[in-house]
Amino acid sequence: MPPSGSCWRRHWAWAAYGLQRPGPLPGQARDVALAELQQARQALDQARLQQRVSAARDQELERQIDALNQSLRQCQLDLAFFRGARDGRHRPDARP
Repeated sequence: MPPSGSCWRRHWAWAAYGLQRPGPLPGQARDVALAELQQARQALDQARLQQRVSAARDQELERQIDALNQSLRQCQLDLAFFRGARDGRHRPDARP
C-alpha cells in the first residue's frame, strides 16, 4: 500500500514525468542557493516598498490636482463676476 498524504502526491508528480526527485544539494551549492534566495527576497521586498511609495505619491498628487482644479474653478467664477461688474451686469443698485 502506498504511503498516504501530500508526500506521496509530490513523489507521484515527479514520477509521472519520468523525473527523479532532486536530492539535497551539497553544502556549498546549498549555501549559494540560499544566498541567491535571500537576495531575491530582498529585491522583492524593495520592489514592494517602492510600489507602496509610488501609490502614496500618486494619491498625494491626485489630491493636489483636485485642490488646484477647485481653486481654478473659484478663480474663474471670481473673474466672471468681476468682468460682469466692470461691464455693469452685477451692480447691486441696478434694476432690471
